[in-house]
Amino acid sequence: MSQLLGVGESHRAYTIGYVRVSSHDQKQDLERQKEIIELFCRTEDASFEEDLANDVLEIITVFSARLYGSRSGKNKKMVEEFKKISEKL
Repeated sequence: MSQLLGVGESHRAYTIGYVRVSSHDQKQDLERQKEIIELFCRTEDASFEEDLANDVLEIITVFSARLYGSRSGKNKKMVEEFKKISEKL
């Protein structure tokens, strides 16, 4: 995604999850909370990137249709290339 947007890895956003329990006796609860937070963060990150890729594709489609005409062979080829890129993400 960084390549598509033209930004370096240093601009990548990070998500931090925090879990805690009151006592050492609740170590199992801590592990369960940790697993839930990790799953949530992975799901949200993947969903965000997919939504972003779809939004970029839609913007490119609209602008290219206006510039080249929606029936242009060049436009269709460009849209197909961007679809392939977004599917890889």
